[in-house]
Amino acid sequence: MKHLPDFLDSSWGVTVAPDVQRYLERLAESRPDEWRQVVSTIYGLQTEPRPAQARLADANEAEIDSDSTAVSYTIDSAAQQVYVLKISERPGTAADA
Repeated sequence: MKHLPDFLDSSWGVTVAPDVQRYLERLAESRPDEWRQVVSTIYGLQTEPRPAQARLADANEAEIDSDSTAVSYTIDSAAQQVYVLKISERPGTAADA
């Protein structure tokens, strides 16, 4: 078991843009299963901002697929903060919410 200070040191803050928040609210109403998957993906960024399945544009920008959507975000390593900037429908998946 990790000691609390070690756990806190490895925890990242996650902030979502207002447009992302609105998208998530619509998604929760229209497609709750997909909403759960997207939110789970975003929560995962708290412990691993650069998961293996993420596509890194560079050291500070990434995109990760979550079900039928792609979550785009930036990483501020110095502040241990992730900023979710956009969620978009992946081509060939469900229609926009």
